[in-house]
Amino acid sequence: YFNGQSNGAEQTNYEYYTSGGIKSGLRADSVDFTLNGKKITLFSGSLHYFRLPAQYWKDRLLKFRAAGLNTVQSYVAWNIHEDIPGQWDFETGFRNLREFLKAVKEADMFFWFRIGPYIDAEWELGGFPAWMLRDPKMKFKSNYKPYLNAVEAYFMKVLALIDEFQFQKGGPIIALQYENEFGGIRSQGDQEYFDLMRNTIDKSGFKELLTNCDGGTTLVTALKTIQKGVLETVNFNSDSLKQLTVLRQAQPNKPLYVSEFWPGWFDYWGGGHAHYDVKKFEKEVTDVVFNANASINFYMFFGGTNFGFMNGGSGDKGLVTSYDYNAPLSESGNYTDKYWKTKELIEKFNKERSQPKLLIPKPPTYVTPVSYGKLKVKDFDICNTVKDYLSLEDVLTQMKPIVTEKPQHMELLNIGSNYGQNYGFILYRLTNLQKFKHLKLTGGASDRGVILVDHKEVGVVEGKKDYNQDLNDTQFANTTTHTLDIIVENWGRQKIGNMNIDRKGLNGDVDIDAKVATNFQTFPLEFKEPFVKQLTQLKGKPFVEGLKSPAVYRLELDIKDSPKDTFIRLDGWSKGNIFINDFNIGRYYHIGPQQTLYIPAPLLKTGKNEILVFELHSSTAFVVYFNGQSNGAEQTNYEYYTSGGIKSGLRADSVDFTLNGKKITLFSGSLHYFRLPAQYWKDRLLKFRAAGLNTVQSYVAWNIHEDIPGQWDFETGFRNLREFLKAVKEA
Repeated sequence: YFNGQSNGAEQTNYEYYTSGGIKSGLRADSVDFTLNGKKITLFSGSLHYFRLPAQYWKDRLLKFRAAGLNTVQSYVAWNIHEDIPGQWDFETGFRNLREFLKAVKEADMFFWFRIGPYIDAEWELGGFPAWMLRDPKMKFKSNYKPYLNAVEAYFMKVLALIDEFQFQKGGPIIALQYENEFGGIRSQGDQEYFDLMRNTIDKSGFKELLTNCDGGTTLVTALKTIQKGVLETVNFNSDSLKQLTVLRQAQPNKPLYVSEFWPGWFDYWGGGHAHYDVKKFEKEVTDVVFNANASINFYMFFGGTNFGFMNGGSGDKGLVTSYDYNAPLSESGNYTDKYWKTKELIEKFNKERSQPKLLIPKPPTYVTPVSYGKLKVKDFDICNTVKDYLSLEDVLTQMKPIVTEKPQHMELLNIGSNYGQNYGFILYRLTNLQKFKHLKLTGGASDRGVILVDHKEVGVVEGKKDYNQDLNDTQFANTTTHTLDIIVENWGRQKIGNMNIDRKGLNGDVDIDAKVATNFQTFPLEFKEPFVKQLTQLKGKPFVEGLKSPAVYRLELDIKDSPKDTFIRLDGWSKGNIFINDFNIGRYYHIGPQQTLYIPAPLLKTGKNEILVFELHSSTAFVVYFNGQSNGAEQTNYEYYTSGGIKSGLRADSVDFTLNGKKITLFSGSLHYFRLPAQYWKDRLLKFRAAGLNTVQSYVAWNIHEDIPGQWDFETGFRNLREFLKAVKEA
């Protein structure tokens, strides 16, 4: 048996659980789950198909299976599939839900399907399409008729797409969760909403297990009114035995399932980086699986990235672009201590509980992100080129403004017959003004606005409180009339709470010297891919430093070989978005905690890569660093130890080594270049450097270079010593 597996077992999940034919799906008829009549403990992990390129689905799913997981869980994000009312996209890129379900089965995993319509997930508007806010009476998660109609259409579309992927029809879907952390049916309106969802599911012919989930504080309330045949599940990451005891008492003679065990958390701009200790992780998971005999889903097992403008908001905080979540697999797919601990605990469980021995693949090799060098305006790496920039005016020439009497929220603009602007920035412009002394923005801005007078920044408005600002003559250009621009950023709509009113833009009148302004030119800056492509083709201006207004900076990255993952860091920049080959990789903001943005290799190409940076304010350094690491450091070994020129080598003149006059402690590892294929030198050397080593040591093996007296070989394969030394320096 030529096996790509590590445990020697021959049966797959599907072979074991479908042997003898499929007679039933996942059942919750007793304290144990059964799948097709066989007991099963679910070890599940969340992976949102829309938070990574489709090209990486296979890699992440294989890593799930290699950890011992047998199930994948994902939400469906309604708003990425119906960006415009009635126009569905379930086919392009990471939106291809059916291809994802195929990939799940190919990875020998089952699927726990979370259809929504509300998902939270730290996602823009909790997954709801922004165009729903065009209705001023919209009430999400209710029996409001237009809302119910939209939900029914969405459910019918998705349920038809996934019908053949039900387990009892040979597919991977073993369960479907509808709604999310609703907290129980507490009114007639709630009942109508839940009846609409349940009836639509039943009419579609869906036959697998139906579930709800709630947090521990609302669990008992929710179970009092749960619909017939629906399994309640719970979300938490602490006090596991206590919370599962409550669930067992409220829902006896049913299997226990933790639908969200949080191994980490998400980050806000301006906050700290979330961390969940591996020892705490081990204790709580042990309580769930071994002591409470429950099934578990790790939310998230792989977090991914909030590409574009799709991060959610919470209160007055925007969530960062990275959705790393401190999960067992990092944002770039690397293994963490929680990954290996998960694998260890599942292997222990399978052995102690005499579980069927099923095929488990070896963990796939992690492909280390690479560094493509540093770009600086006057001192840049030859592979990177600063091209030029486009002023805000250059950008606006590509658009026709929408004229409104008063400022309107972006959702209310007439972009289409039944939709407005969903994401991005909205610019409000007043022209032909005389100098003024006072500006008032009633109701402030949702979420954050940059105020420009004659194309130069004079202030920032953030939040919904009235904003007042005094101005003086020096803030105006030496012209007869003047222009006021207010560019407001949608920082991510609420993921939870009062989403019904979370419209974006200016929230009220603009008063100039106590007089209400009218006749606004409004520019919806959505930065969709076709528009970004237009910007790459415009004639730009020569690069200048010290610009004090929003602008698009255009750069190039030249990649000589096959692209690899990398991270991008913008030192000295303030706030904005980055676009790689027309794709919006997300937001950056100097306040952190996130300092680097992940760029997956599928977004790059061999040759010239177009990079656009939309900067809202200005930059002090204009440094762009394409970094193989996520720690944000700038200098390499060679940059640090050779800065100022090389005047000396390694010296041993005192108790400390010095290298070119600078103290150094050597952390070195031996690697014999002749004991592995030359093609693997780079991989092993990068792993040395990733461990923190700064030096490599190797013997030279005379006998492989002079096999016959006087006949030397320092060129073929692993004998090429000079190429090995080059590889050492490149690492």
